[in-house]
Amino acid sequence: MNNKKNAFKINTILSLSWLIILANFAGSFFVDFELRTILQINLGVFLVLIALTYSLGGFYYLEISIENNSILVIKHFNIFPLLRNFNLYKIPIKSLHKVKVKNYIFGVFTFISLYEKSQKGISRYPRIGLSAISRQQRKELIELFKKLSENK
Repeated sequence: MNNKKNAFKINTILSLSWLIILANFAGSFFVDFELRTILQINLGVFLVLIALTYSLGGFYYLEISIENNSILVIKHFNIFPLLRNFNLYKIPIKSLHKVKVKNYIFGVFTFISLYEKSQKGISRYPRIGLSAISRQQRKELIELFKKLSENK
């Protein structure tokens, strides 16, 4: 399973929104009208909000598969173009302990944390953003993870 189409669509929307507001912000310095300062402040706030949403909102490209019916393979990276980290997790299904899902702002931003049981105890993988996945895929993915963590 992967979310290539949805991640591309969201990446395009966020990038274009940011570029349009940035162009308007830059253009506001070349025109003179009465409410220019208020417009510049508002555009600056929108620039920061879109950048924060884009980078911290959990918009990840995900590729998930199961190898040999025993290993859960998760490849993912944040679609925000700066400071992008590519991650690969290979988790033995028999050691998957539990799954935690956290929703923020009425479910718009969703993150999932996977816990693995090892000889030294229970460890948590860094959370993975599910915001760039359709609601239906998100629901199916969470059910799959929960099913895998319960069936050992």
